[in-house]
Amino acid sequence: MAALEIMPLLPVADYQEVRDLIEVRKLYTRGIGFVDAHLIASLLIVGIPVDLWTDDVDLAAVAKDFGFLATPPFNL
Repeated sequence: MAALEIMPLLPVADYQEVRDLIEVRKLYTRGIGFVDAHLIASLLIVGIPVDLWTDDVDLAAVAKDFGFLATPPFNL
């Protein structure tokens, strides 16, 4: 748990930014929920390269399309 405290925080996308992202990029057809879309929006506005690790197939597909999908060197 102590390692979580030193991790950098992402900027928080506001509600309208997330809604716009969902609409413009047609994320409503991709099988992800609002929380996942909110995470993608925050990754877009962070301004530094970020990788997302996930086992969620739909979120992984969206993250890959945006260039955020991490490829872990091993399975956990």
